[in-house]
Amino acid sequence: MARQPTAQTTVAFWSLIGFLVLVALELLLRLLSFAVPQVQAVLDPDGRTVPDSVLGWRPSPAFPGHDAWGFRNSEVPDVADVLILGDSQAYGRGVSRAAALPAQFQRVTGLETYSMAYGGYAAPHYRVLAEEGLELMPSTIVLVLYLGNDLFDSFSIVYGNDYFADLRSKDPDVRARIDSLAGGSSISEMSTKLAAAPASVLFERPSGPLHHLLLAGVYGRARWAFAKWREGGFEEVDNRFERAAERAYANPHSVVVDSPAFKTILTPAYRLLALNLGDARIEEGLRLTLLFIKEIDSLATEAAADLLVLAVPTKEYVVARVLDRDLWPKGGAFGELVDNERKVLDYVATDLRVNEIEFLDATLVLVESALHDAQPYFTTEDGHLSEAGHLAVAELVATRIR
Repeated sequence: MARQPTAQTTVAFWSLIGFLVLVALELLLRLLSFAVPQVQAVLDPDGRTVPDSVLGWRPSPAFPGHDAWGFRNSEVPDVADVLILGDSQAYGRGVSRAAALPAQFQRVTGLETYSMAYGGYAAPHYRVLAEEGLELMPSTIVLVLYLGNDLFDSFSIVYGNDYFADLRSKDPDVRARIDSLAGGSSISEMSTKLAAAPASVLFERPSGPLHHLLLAGVYGRARWAFAKWREGGFEEVDNRFERAAERAYANPHSVVVDSPAFKTILTPAYRLLALNLGDARIEEGLRLTLLFIKEIDSLATEAAADLLVLAVPTKEYVVARVLDRDLWPKGGAFGELVDNERKVLDYVATDLRVNEIEFLDATLVLVESALHDAQPYFTTEDGHLSEAGHLAVAELVATRIR
């Protein structure tokens, strides 16, 4: 009489089958990644960019939703009416391509709009990309200036990339002040320490050799790709306020705002690092930002195009104008951040006005959006515009460009 398999034998058999299926799936994924660049770009979080000797990185043309130049458009047009430059705010991190500023603006105005925005970019990048984008013969360039990190990013790019070495300050006092900070923590390192809880991530990949070989390959990659698809436009924002609030309560540098007009998490100490006007690196970043804007304006003028500089404020700055002052978060960081941001906005507006460069501040339309139950930023620690915020800004820009 044949022996019946025991429960242990059955479990072992199916475990082996499952293991072999995982191995087969991993091999299939790797073969597809080698054969199809778009598959590699989706399955590999690092696959959305390619190295660039001047910019540092460019968005990859192989990444879904990017065009042949690598930017977030359906295609590269022969001619564009409007060229948009910016960082992740203009790119539309966390929202679909159709919901981001460039597409919303095109839908509102009917003007052919081409976006060359990407995360981590700042004024030095905009200067390089403006020259490339003018090949499309736009009549207007919209430069989206995000005060939450553009000043520091401009400093770090110029002082970290020898391509821009000639633009570094020649003032010995400024250089001495900058050099005196070199021995301490960089702004990036300090910001990492403040962000004790990771902001707006869906999951972390497992680590370890076995995980890297199998689970991180099949399960991790598939889950990452599914999460991207689910969020729309392959973005990573987890917009659940309750989860974000739990993280924020465990982080002394985060502030939970739960009011009828605004429900979100603020990170004023983190944002203040990039708007600390007592830091020589931020002062230098402001000088460089304005310098690059003037160079872009010169390029635009030579090409018979107009330049519009659009300032997108931090979430904290907008919340400060939505809430009564007595409801402001306690502690010095929030008030100092709001005060510094106001000073920078005023300084930039005055400087550009003197140089006859058109300037537009999005603060009021974002405040109005919040007051009319269309929250313009995400409800988590993430400081990016929500779909409602992108629409509000697009409609504002449309009042200046028709």
